[in-house]
Amino acid sequence: MRTFLQAANSLFEITVSLTRYVGFACFGVMAGLMTVGTVLRYVFNKPFVFTEEIVTALMIPLACIGFAYVFQIEGHIRLDLVTRRLGPKLQEGFAIWRELITIVILAIMVPQFYQQVEICLSVDRRFVTIPSWPMWPLRLIVIVGLCLAILYLTKRVVERVWKIRSRALEK
Repeated sequence: MRTFLQAANSLFEITVSLTRYVGFACFGVMAGLMTVGTVLRYVFNKPFVFTEEIVTALMIPLACIGFAYVFQIEGHIRLDLVTRRLGPKLQEGFAIWRELITIVILAIMVPQFYQQVEICLSVDRRFVTIPSWPMWPLRLIVIVGLCLAILYLTKRVVERVWKIRSRALEK
């Protein structure tokens, strides 16, 4: 089991690094487009038509692909006003419970977005403001991001349970 966790951990580290770079790239492109759009609109009085739509579309991969990286660095919002006063064992148990609940919620969301991808493909749904852009790739990115988050959280739950089990066996 230990070698499986080590192999899974190295695979997840590579995947999370890739998602981090995708997120940084999306953020950089968004910032650049907003800057160029603002300068063109207010300095040269020649607005770039699709700036807002492109930036809005880039928020989806930024948020959804970045899930795994945010979970890795534990940068997500959590309310620890109560749990920080608990003992270490209760904190660990609560962390496992919290991650399992998150996995369930994300797993409920995946089929819903899959249905949206199917609908977008079947009716050839496109952006209203940019008719040449199909909507299904962005919906698919949401599914990929949710699945990465589910996999990472599952790995972390297994690691936490394995650590608790190993401590219990040592005693």
